[in-house]
Amino acid sequence: MKRLIQALENISAIDITGRGSDKLFDAAVIEAGGSPCETALPSVRASLSKGGKAIIATGFTVIWAHKGETDGPPGAAVLAKQLEDVGVSGLVLTDEGNLKIVKSVLEAAEVTGFEPVSFAAATDQARTEADRLLKEVQPTAMFAIERPGWNRHHVYHNMAGEDISKVCAPIDVIFDRAVRRGILTVGIGDGGNEIGMGNLRRAVRRFMPYGEICKCPCRGGIASSTKTSHVLVGGVSNWVAYTLAAGIAVSLGRVFHHDGEKEKRLLYAAIQAGAIDSSSAAPYPWVDGVPLEVNMKLVDMMYLLAKHGKD
Repeated sequence: MKRLIQALENISAIDITGRGSDKLFDAAVIEAGGSPCETALPSVRASLSKGGKAIIATGFTVIWAHKGETDGPPGAAVLAKQLEDVGVSGLVLTDEGNLKIVKSVLEAAEVTGFEPVSFAAATDQARTEADRLLKEVQPTAMFAIERPGWNRHHVYHNMAGEDISKVCAPIDVIFDRAVRRGILTVGIGDGGNEIGMGNLRRAVRRFMPYGEICKCPCRGGIASSTKTSHVLVGGVSNWVAYTLAAGIAVSLGRVFHHDGEKEKRLLYAAIQAGAIDSSSAAPYPWVDGVPLEVNMKLVDMMYLLAKHGKD
């Protein structure tokens, strides 16, 4: 099991875009004292051992195109499908602008137990909304997949160091409240500006472009200040979510549902709902500039590893 998780993690950790995610992965390994995914799995399984509820947050808007990107929602859909398989239901939180994309990929993944919900856009409303959702859903676990995380000034940034706060609902609020209440939280990212990367803030500020000083007037850098119980890092956030989903499946004796053809289906569903590839800002079924065929082959490797691991 240990070797399988590490093999899956080694695949998802490939810094295929050369942005420096490998340095953040190294920092995550140091923080976890070993494999981040392997370290997180026991607490994830324990929090969901008797079904329960989960909240998944995702959706990252490319501000110059005013469209959501393809990284994040597919990962959320695959994780939701895997959680659904072990009796877990809940919500997928996003911005109003990303809601159509989230709905489309959940439908393409045949997820029925997770409701797509847009979170309040204003910070004062977000506090009330966060308290209401935590009370109504009573989640035992929360996951953020390629979800913008605000910096120490509560400003959101993209990887270019630009302020994107106007297109980001303050979902950090509900994660901060969850941490204070002792709810398990997992942050998944690839750039340092996502929820959960507060755990690795020093590494983000040191290694990532604009990590310490951004382009916008806040001058606080892109490094997220929002921490989670566990942080998982890879070359593409979707891949990290797939690794976690596969780990959950194999460790519980279940089938990992995602393969290359399903990856193609999810990416086309995202594009048809208005998503774009963040690298080109074009409606290609790519992720962070990685072509569809590469994503499909990588997912097929994960699928086969998980299948043989279960066998």
